[in-house]
Amino acid sequence: MAAISPFFLLFLIPTVPLSILAILALIVRPRPIKIPIKSRHVFITGGSSGIGLALAHRAAAEGARISILARSAGKLEEAKKEIQLATGVVVATFSADVRDYDAVSKAIDESGPIDVLIVNQGVFTAKELVKHSPEDVKFTIDVNLVGSFNVIKAALPAMKARKDRGPASISLVSSQAGQVGVYGYAAYSASKFGLQGLAQALQQEVIADDIHVTLIFPPDTNTPGFEEEQKSRPEVTAIIAASSGSMETEEVARKAMDGIKAGKFTVSCNFEGFLLSLATTGMSPQRSFWLAFLEVIAAGPIRLIALFFQWDWSAANSARIGVSSRGFSKLSEGTDITSAAPGVSLQKARSWDEGVSSKFSTTPLSDIFKGKKVVIFGLPGAYTGVCSQQHVPSYKSHIDKFKAKGIDSVICVSVNDPYAINGWAEKLGAKDAIEFYGDFDGKFHKSLGLDKDLSAALLGPRSERWSAYVEDGKVKAVNVEEAPSDFKVTGAEVILGQI
Repeated sequence: MAAISPFFLLFLIPTVPLSILAILALIVRPRPIKIPIKSRHVFITGGSSGIGLALAHRAAAEGARISILARSAGKLEEAKKEIQLATGVVVATFSADVRDYDAVSKAIDESGPIDVLIVNQGVFTAKELVKHSPEDVKFTIDVNLVGSFNVIKAALPAMKARKDRGPASISLVSSQAGQVGVYGYAAYSASKFGLQGLAQALQQEVIADDIHVTLIFPPDTNTPGFEEEQKSRPEVTAIIAASSGSMETEEVARKAMDGIKAGKFTVSCNFEGFLLSLATTGMSPQRSFWLAFLEVIAAGPIRLIALFFQWDWSAANSARIGVSSRGFSKLSEGTDITSAAPGVSLQKARSWDEGVSSKFSTTPLSDIFKGKKVVIFGLPGAYTGVCSQQHVPSYKSHIDKFKAKGIDSVICVSVNDPYAINGWAEKLGAKDAIEFYGDFDGKFHKSLGLDKDLSAALLGPRSERWSAYVEDGKVKAVNVEEAPSDFKVTGAEVILGQI
């Protein structure tokens, strides 16, 4: 058998990719298109703030006629004044809830035929699914997904019936959490994933009417809603989100509008989003055969990168998980804390004279937990560094937020006598906000598997650094640091997000 010539191999190497490019140039549909914005009617839902408001600013600056829809009439009026002051364009505003099809349909009819529809409304709460109420989940799905159906269905007949108005656009603002499921975003991710199916099916239905669908995937964006969400998002959510970073609304709006005008089906806003788009493109249409080529070639390597991300996120989750993952502990979600420590009492912080007058009484765990919503945190000891400078101040500064969530008491417990912990609490000025208890012989922590020998730090038998949310004696959430010197998962902000 004759040997294969090296020159033939050199010829063959570029032939394969060139052949793929030639095939893609032939089959990729729909073809590139330009969507004009100037002198056209742009209708934006969720247009009173955040990305929607930034898109309205940009479209107005490009000479479009703008209509914005949102629930709050007050915010709409503020947005109207802001856009007019910045661009000189008078914006039409419509107050309606996207869950109400009749209200949405009325607003769209009043606004007139739409050339560019941007479906941008969205709500989100970062919370583990087990802590979401059915009403929370329904609200998220109804606003983000069903609301999008309502808006598009109301606008579509007039958009399809337009005559000689040039190409039209329907854009849906999804999220990177609509490309990959993220811890704490089960309901939100589900609603945003749904937009991908809606967009793919819709594009097939409306392409013959010269209507072009765009699906936009922003990362975390610095909006007022995002600022609020950050205060209560679970620790793992924050770690995962940090892998993509956040963007400003103006930059997201610029990239989104450029994508809309280019008629792109998928619009990514940063490099991580671009990689996600390559990894999740699936059956999405693609106008550029060059990008289609990249999607084909990069599919395997991107999948490998995705697996590395999943591995990293799993490691973050494992690092965060509290006592429930620690084999030596009896405390986990669902544990009855009084049954786990039978016969154990704690000693409320007090002066020596108070101790004498009370005949050194102790407090049974049932008195502390039964019929109450309690946040409790344990720490290695009074007067120690992290405990004094970070742990107690964290809970003291957030006490109003705990009260707002219906918490009956916030408790600090330490393997100290009640007199030492009392003096420490007074020095920190925290006794009015937090109830302090001593576990003088360590029985409470030993019963829960949370005891720790800290002789190396000259502290002797002490405890892990931990926190828990307990309702009527049952543990609803629990966290423990990898080392007592750490302060990563037991602070007030983390447990607030778990209530």
